[in-house]
Amino acid sequence: MDGVVMAGRKAKIVLLYVAAAGALVVPSAMPAQAGPGVHPAAGGAGAAGPVRHQQSAGLSAGVAATGTGTGFGLTETWTNGGYYGDRGTFFADVTGDGRADAVVVNNDRIAVRRSTGAGFGLTETWTNGGYYGDRGTFFADVTGDGRADAVVVNNDRIAVRRAQ
Repeated sequence: MDGVVMAGRKAKIVLLYVAAAGALVVPSAMPAQAGPGVHPAAGGAGAAGPVRHQQSAGLSAGVAATGTGTGFGLTETWTNGGYYGDRGTFFADVTGDGRADAVVVNNDRIAVRRSTGAGFGLTETWTNGGYYGDRGTFFADVTGDGRADAVVVNNDRIAVRRAQ
């Protein structure tokens, strides 16, 4: 997965596929005007490119974009209803299967929806209690085992919870 933008309480997560002409295809359910901004894509096998957050009168949606380096294509809905965290929404391979999972950080827990390659599964609680940093919360494979670990940056230290 090359990039993800998520916003809005009732948003659906959708995936954009590569168009033959190499253009970003905007879902018909979202307006064409730009929302808060274009965010750079990160990681993945395809070339990085921008993902535009679309928003208008009460409609806000998250879009995920896969890429082959030539553009994006048709949209798929990967959740029914919103899936976001109080402290952040992330997409990282926490299971080690090679697919980015949907990870939310809430005040009271971290929850994961595993990627099936065609959608995100049921919500699983991965921590009992909150786990987030004063300066930031990240998900990256810092141990080298193929699974993204939870990394928190605090004023006094960096702490890690290994993915299991």
